[in-house]
Amino acid sequence: MTDPFQSVLLSRQTTIRHGFFSRQGGVSQGLLASLNGRDDATETKENLEENRRRVSAWFDLSPEQLLLVRQVHGNTVLWIEKTRSFGKMPEADALVTQCPRLILCIRTADCVPILLYDPFSHMSAAVHAGWKSALRNIVHETIKVMAKHGANPQNILAAIGPCIHQKNFEIQEDVFQLFKEANPFWATFFKQGKNNERYWFDLPGLVRHQLQTAGLREIDFLEMNTYADEDHFFSYRRAQHRQENIFGNQFSAISLISPGQD
Repeated sequence: MTDPFQSVLLSRQTTIRHGFFSRQGGVSQGLLASLNGRDDATETKENLEENRRRVSAWFDLSPEQLLLVRQVHGNTVLWIEKTRSFGKMPEADALVTQCPRLILCIRTADCVPILLYDPFSHMSAAVHAGWKSALRNIVHETIKVMAKHGANPQNILAAIGPCIHQKNFEIQEDVFQLFKEANPFWATFFKQGKNNERYWFDLPGLVRHQLQTAGLREIDFLEMNTYADEDHFFSYRRAQHRQENIFGNQFSAISLISPGQD
């Protein structure tokens, strides 16, 4: 199993384990090689199960302790109270818990993965922030759920993982207008593109701003570009540009260590 990339900020915490996994170290084949997490029509159930088992094993936990959701690019945040896996995957784009020995896991292929931890309330979260979720401010919704259950936003540590960067993320005028109408300041995260109807979007920059606005003080950004680094990452936008209808997802995950365990 290939070790995942890690945040320096979160790595200082001995009460959690976390990782932004690359596309390497799994069993998937072809365009999905090799640690694919996406339920693509061309992927086998056996490959997906083995890839998830390998991620779980890196945490020294079982696949039953790996929690995934059906991500729908919304702003639904799921509070996890029970130390057991789901039956059918619920629809959500963020997970929050205080339960140890669970792996909160989200999957991305250009969208922004965010891992959060409050060492004082011993609470963790995993967030999937694509542009639609960012427009709906899933960051704010996640921090609101964490605060409801006892976290202080000023104590929450955040790590922004590998995602698409501005130089590779061109969007159309209508998307730009949606953000501008939602919050005029958000328009500052766009640069004029090749013509008046195209813009380059700094999605991770906006996500960082949303975390700061939510009250967070310590934010780490790994600054890895999924589009540009094909060796390590799947990219939906790169696949589109190549007219490939197959693309994979990489995993990003965090787990609370049991109290007293190091």
